[in-house]
Formats: sequence, structure tokens, C-alpha cells
Amino acid sequence: MLKYLDSVFLVVFILFCSLVSAEAAEVSVIPDEVYPGDAFMIVVRSEEYPWGRFMDRAITFYPVKGNTYISLCSVPYDTKPGTEKVMVRAGGTLVKDLRVRKASPVVIPITLPEEKVALSPEDLERVKKENLRLSGIWSGIGAPLWEGSFKRPLNSGISTRFGTIRVINGKRRSLHKGTDYRGRKGIPVGAIGSGKVSLTDNLFFGGNTVIIDHGGGMYSIYMHLSGFNVHKGQTVKRDEIIGFVGSTGRATGPHLHLSVKIRGLSVNPESLFRLPLDEIRQGRNP
Repeated sequence: MLKYLDSVFLVVFILFCSLVSAEAAEVSVIPDEVYPGDAFMIVVRSEEYPWGRFMDRAITFYPVKGNTYISLCSVPYDTKPGTEKVMVRAGGTLVKDLRVRKASPVVIPITLPEEKVALSPEDLERVKKENLRLSGIWSGIGAPLWEGSFKRPLNSGISTRFGTIRVINGKRRSLHKGTDYRGRKGIPVGAIGSGKVSLTDNLFFGGNTVIIDHGGGMYSIYMHLSGFNVHKGQTVKRDEIIGFVGSTGRATGPHLHLSVKIRGLSVNPESLFRLPLDEIRQGRNP
């Protein structure tokens, strides 16, 4: 009987400790309301190293200051409106809600000569090889290289927003998985955050393209550049000039196309720029 009571006490004690740990951990989802394709961050303040899951994907946290951990995440663009659960384990299990709002994409009709739309067999083969090469780049997940909030690459207006649907010659062709910024040819383009250059090359669609690895499975892609100011393997800081606005590749005029990937998912760059990463790294509540 005494042995049985000891066992019961042990179970109760473990449950109590788990509850105490769960209460001691503080979890914030910022923002707690997003649109499909948006980036968001999970901030955990805990004595224990956290881990978690979101939409059947593992969440990896990185220490930023003291007992504060952070993870940059994103919502797939095809996510339906509703509430998704963010599960974090830090001693105990904590569940937070993330509200996904309904997207209202802009539809842009475009008329082009058919030879500008259909690709030749040679072009298709080139695009296929480039896509395989890019998939290999996205698969890399290292330690975070970014050092704070991300910033727009140009101080200019937006010509085409993330999520815009393009209808070419009456047929829906593609979803715009980036943001186009206006700019004259030759205007300097800044890195949105610190990282390491993974690619500088001329691609079929993107023309002169720079890809920066920001660590943690996050990449920024700068397309249609008129020229490069960095090389593969180079370390860059936020705002450092990586190239210049141009119209190379499949572009109708000078502009910058910026794409962002987080663990393989396309992310709305503008949502990333709104995250208060500087405040978190400095130990302040946003």
C-alpha cells in the first residue's frame, strides 16, 4: 500500500512540475492575425529550450537574448480562413491561436504576343534545370544569420503585390509570389537583412538574380537586376548594396522583384518587414 501511495505521489508531483513549467513559460504569436502567405513569429520566454508544431510542420526555435527564443514561421498561401493552432512545448504544452483572414487577391489581365508566353523546348529544359538548382538551395537550413528586423530593399512604391493573380491572354497563368518595387535602371538595391550570398547568376525568368541565405531556412531573392555588387559566398549586412535595378530576364521594364522563402514556402515580403525583431532582440516587448 505504501509503495502504491509513493507511486501516486510521484505521478502527481510530475504533473504539478509540468503545470508549473507550463505556467512559467510565456508564449507570444506576433501578429496573432495574418493573411495567407504572411510571415509571423513565435516568441517564447522559458527556462527550458522550446520546440513546437504548426500545421503539421516542426517549429525550430533559436535563442536571441537570455531565456528568450524565437522562430520565424509562415502561413501557406492556400490556407483557408479560420483559426490555426500553434503548439509549443516548454516544460508543459501551450497552445496559441493564429487567426487566418480571407485573402482578396488582385487580378491583373495582361495581353502579350503568344511567342512571349509559350516557351521553346530549349527554354523549358533550361527552366527545369534552374528549378532543380533552386530547390537544392531552399533545402539548406542553418543557424540564423539575421541580426534584427528586416527592411525594404528600395525606398519606392509597389507596382505588383504578393498574391496578385495574372491572367495572360485570357488564361490564369500564375500567382505572383513576390513583391515588385518601382525603380529606375541603376538604382542601388539593399539587402533586406544580414546573411550570406548563395547565388549570383542569370536565370531565365529572373534575369540577373541574387539569393541571400539569412539562416534558419529563410532566403531572399532579388530579380531582374542590371548588375551585381556581391559574389557567391560573400557575407552581407542589412542595407548593403547587392545589385542594381534592371529589367533582365522576363521583365517588361525596370523594377525589382523581391521574393522571400521560409522553409520552402513563399512569403509576403511586406509582412516580414512588419515583424518587430529589433525589439525582441533587445529584450523589449513589442
